[in-house]
Amino acid sequence: MALLKEIRLLETIQLQKINKTLLKNNQKITLLPECSLSVKQGEMLAITGQSGIGKSTLLNIIGCLDEASVGKYHLDGHDITQLPARQKASLRNEQFGFIFQQYLLIRHLSVLENVALTLQYRNRSYQKSLEEAENTLSELGLGDHLQHLPGELSGGQQQRTSLARAIVTNPKILLADEPTGALDDENSHRMMSTLVKINRERNTTIIMVTHDQSMAQYCHRITPIDTLFHHQAA
Repeated sequence: MALLKEIRLLETIQLQKINKTLLKNNQKITLLPECSLSVKQGEMLAITGQSGIGKSTLLNIIGCLDEASVGKYHLDGHDITQLPARQKASLRNEQFGFIFQQYLLIRHLSVLENVALTLQYRNRSYQKSLEEAENTLSELGLGDHLQHLPGELSGGQQQRTSLARAIVTNPKILLADEPTGALDDENSHRMMSTLVKINRERNTTIIMVTHDQSMAQYCHRITPIDTLFHHQAA
């Protein structure tokens, strides 16, 4: 546990020759070819590329939602590749925030309850969780929609709720999987402007995968995923 406590204070990401494969019907399927990546603290990075090339798999490995088949994952110099599942879950819960294209909101919970639930997973009191969730939702312009169910919101409002859920814990690293993929042009630019603000004001490291080059332009660095594959790496 000492390693985990130390890691929580750090956040530089280094992936070294990460590979993800599955065995299906005695045939090996490659979800992510050998891949290396380095991300600096406070950076806002867009990883681009066509669908099916491994962008989401890479993001899931970074966020400890998935494990690489081979390769090394370092967080500020600490190898977390072999951490037990329980410690990886704690690391994921305390270090990362996630934004998903499909929102993944709980349909029978209100907007406020969806966001507060994230804090309750961190053992915050119910009342304190509601207060912090309301503050975050109000900052994102959803103060008048706290008691709405997700199905009563527009796509843009649902994505902002998803964003509120991701940032309410003030994570050091925010991972966004096609965060504008289901939004219209106006809401897409609004979402990206909000991410830029979070990055600047909180110094949050943001890694986004997208196929939309116009959205990628908001980031400090744009990296096509195929340039990270080892056979093309410098």
